[in-house]
Amino acid sequence: MNLINICICIASLLYTFLVVVDLTCFISKPNRVIGSQGNWRNISWALFIDMCLLCLFIIPHSLLVSTSTISQKLNTLLLKLNLRHLHRIIYVIITAGTLQILIKNWIIIPEMMFWNLNMNNNCFWWIYISIHFTAWIVIYVGNICTDITELLGVKQVIYSLSKKRDPNYMKSGDLLRLYSHMRHPSFLAFCLLLWITPQMCLDRLLLSAILTLYMSLTWITNEKDYVYQKYQYIRKYHELDLLEK
Repeated sequence: MNLINICICIASLLYTFLVVVDLTCFISKPNRVIGSQGNWRNISWALFIDMCLLCLFIIPHSLLVSTSTISQKLNTLLLKLNLRHLHRIIYVIITAGTLQILIKNWIIIPEMMFWNLNMNNNCFWWIYISIHFTAWIVIYVGNICTDITELLGVKQVIYSLSKKRDPNYMKSGDLLRLYSHMRHPSFLAFCLLLWITPQMCLDRLLLSAILTLYMSLTWITNEKDYVYQKYQYIRKYHELDLLEK
């Protein structure tokens, strides 16, 4: 059983890594499509398919969060099967799977182009690359700093193999509350990636608008979260200051 858990953990990590690479290319690689004339039936159908793909990602991603009823029922079922440590990995695999389906089946709609910048211009190219590179770095580093092993479900499996309690039991209530309001950073970085693009087709507008709205509705940090983060920042600053001395 331990070997199966380890294999599931490794497979989940590799699959998630590949999907993240695909997502990076999907969001940041310029499509270089040329506007064309198409009938409204084809445009409407493509728009409908893209919206269905977005729903396929958003609905499971929302329903399987730790505070939802469906997630709690899944957690209860896994607890009965003595597989509670796989809860987070299942969530990660489903999220990665729906993302990959979205990426592979996304339909570009070149018939409606809101703007189309000439990326042969070195100035535009370097500005675009710099913004996207910085945004991805912020997202990756931010996730690493928020306990990436627990976020991906790896730590839960390791603790289970070591006969330890779930790692979340050792986290403060303030941190768990912050995670329930904003599980991973960064809202601003994602918005920059979605909206700063050399070509804004109708499908990209749909993608950017829906995901921005989704993040706005689900990332609900409040004043208590801000106070907690400020306190942690000050504490870490003083700890580093003492180490330097």
